[in-house]
Amino acid sequence: MGKSRQAISLVLKALGGLLLLLAFGLILVGLIGIWMEEGFSGVARTLSPYNVANFLVTIAFLAPGAGLIALGSKIGAQGDERARENKEV
Repeated sequence: MGKSRQAISLVLKALGGLLLLLAFGLILVGLIGIWMEEGFSGVARTLSPYNVANFLVTIAFLAPGAGLIALGSKIGAQGDERARENKEV
């Protein structure tokens, strides 16, 4: 039972990392495209702290990967906790 939780945890963490990497890559490609079209002022306008739409879209892009990593960590911690309980009994 513990090994399967460990494997699921590892897969979820790897998939989450892959999704985060993909999201960061897409954000970077978008910023490069804005730089090519509008220059530095366009990038500065996009990354402005007052640009709420960009903030929300960035969170929406990064949330799935971060969520999978958190879920994988939680499942791994539960598996470790159960293994310790079984050893004590």
